[in-house]
Amino acid sequence: MDDFTMVVQDIGVDEFSSTKTNNVEDEKIHIGVGDLENIDDKMFEGYVACLFDHLGYQSKVVGKSGDRGADIMCMGKSDNILIQAKHTKTKRSIHSSCIDEIRGAKSFYESQHGKQFKLLAITNYCFHQSTFNASEMGDSVELWDLNRIMQNIKDKKFTLADIKRKLNG
Repeated sequence: MDDFTMVVQDIGVDEFSSTKTNNVEDEKIHIGVGDLENIDDKMFEGYVACLFDHLGYQSKVVGKSGDRGADIMCMGKSDNILIQAKHTKTKRSIHSSCIDEIRGAKSFYESQHGKQFKLLAITNYCFHQSTFNASEMGDSVELWDLNRIMQNIKDKKFTLADIKRKLNG
């Protein structure tokens, strides 16, 4: 039976709109919670930005070199959030380094924008116990795992076009 096993290739943003998809328009491709395991890190950041737009924020992917530890910045009517997005394909729990990364971004973004920010780390799988412990020390960092994403998004899907718009600024 091992001779008949097929390995699924990682799917990136560019591959969705390549000729492999028979030139399907990006507006017709929808990405939901069930697809999160098969997308790449950058596409997950775009998905998270779309998720927070859906929740009433104006979100922007800022995760590039020099981002100071934040991947997504969300501006809301009553609060603002900095997000560190951690994507995994290997179903390994996310360790506490993400807490240090997002905390490192807080003072930079607050001074740049003259606003206070809440901190959040989000993953498409789960967090290691050390991450929960670290999130409670110092500046509080809220943790969203796959279950929390599902609670907030239900069966909502975002188009590939929307995700790409978030990634391209």
